[in-house]
Amino acid sequence: MPTTGAPQGTSYSPAILAQALDKIRKTHQLAMPRRLCIAYSGGLDTRALLHSINEIKYLQPIMNVNILAFHVNHRLSTAAAEWEQTCAQICLDYAIPFESTQVQVAHGPGLSIEEQARAARYAAIATRVRAGDWWLTAHHQDDQAETLLLQLLRGAGSRGLAAMPEVQALGEGWLIRPLLQVTRAQLAQYALQNNLAWIEDPSNRDERFARNFLRHRVLPTLAARWPGYAATLGRSAQLAAEAAQLADDLAALDMARCGAERPNVLRVDALLSLPAHRLSNVLVYWLRTVGLPAPYRVHIEHIINQVLKAVGDATPKVAWPGADVRRYAQRLYAMPPLVPPPKHWSANWDGHTALEIPGSGSVSAGAAIGEGLKAQSMTSPVEVRLRSGGERMQLPRRAGHHLLKHLFQEARIPPWQRASVPLVYVEGELACVPGIGVAEGYAAGAGEPGIVIEWLPRVGW
Repeated sequence: MPTTGAPQGTSYSPAILAQALDKIRKTHQLAMPRRLCIAYSGGLDTRALLHSINEIKYLQPIMNVNILAFHVNHRLSTAAAEWEQTCAQICLDYAIPFESTQVQVAHGPGLSIEEQARAARYAAIATRVRAGDWWLTAHHQDDQAETLLLQLLRGAGSRGLAAMPEVQALGEGWLIRPLLQVTRAQLAQYALQNNLAWIEDPSNRDERFARNFLRHRVLPTLAARWPGYAATLGRSAQLAAEAAQLADDLAALDMARCGAERPNVLRVDALLSLPAHRLSNVLVYWLRTVGLPAPYRVHIEHIINQVLKAVGDATPKVAWPGADVRRYAQRLYAMPPLVPPPKHWSANWDGHTALEIPGSGSVSAGAAIGEGLKAQSMTSPVEVRLRSGGERMQLPRRAGHHLLKHLFQEARIPPWQRASVPLVYVEGELACVPGIGVAEGYAAGAGEPGIVIEWLPRVGW
């Protein structure tokens, strides 16, 4: 592989790593790490990183912390167990604590082994993160260039074109890439100078994988014509990161303007008042902040054209794996896919402890004066049920009984929630429906001890 982007006359050294870590700490205003954890595969890049850490761990103040090397065995090669043992032995030689774990990488039509292995790897790391950890990866300048090109080929926006950030939150710790200004060639030179042996994974030559095809077929051609292309693409990624941050800053302002009752709800009228580019921007930002999987561009277009602009009392929905976006009563809701509540579910309830309702959330009771159910009602047999259809109740100061369906509509409770709203029965009579009210004859009077029933829906509703 030809040198790509390596500054003329420079070479990599442990001092460069120490300087990079110190600069990252100051630039991002991070506290000193409580523990440095190296994501250690045993390949060239992580081998050089581990050796560098070992060289400076007793010399630099930032390194005066506990160190851990963590290896993820993907079990994708017959040599995987041998590689794990090799990594363990090197760490033993360095007196660096070593941990490893095995993961299952999903296979199947339409699934990228590269993406699935990466997801499994980061999921494994996430389970080991402690507060104040710095988790270091050996991603370098060439990796960054490859990532940027792959994102371009996928039609990514500024966030995708920002490629890999130097620092990002990881649970209660930080994921840090200190080698993004170092080239693969510089790391290889360092490894050879220090007589380091590393693991060569044959799959890294398999050009069926997109990254490998870029690395072995496309990038050498770019390097021959533009020797400094990796550094240039790295700068482009940084500019894209800055643009993405500006877009997020604007989206945060727009989301505050469009906000409603809960973080996962926005006001339709406020959204439609935004210019088209800001509308798309705030929707993408909103979905990310509520923790849903990222949508494709087509999903955002469908949300705008089919959901936000739906006429009348329509309740349209756009869905993709792991996410639903729905509209009801001039509100836009984002949530995980619905879990149908169990049919004919009911449970006796003492009113003192929260009662979990399968697929719905929980119901709880709190003491009050002059509101809620009469406190004495809770001394009678109390049962919590889910709807079966046709329920009626009479609210105080209203004539006659009304279908619960119509009361839900009046209260603007979204249709998809109605089957999961807990119904509180006292001695077999419907006495209270959270969000609707307390039935005539069961409501606490002025100055009378009462019990307020609250329903906490499942997260995301």
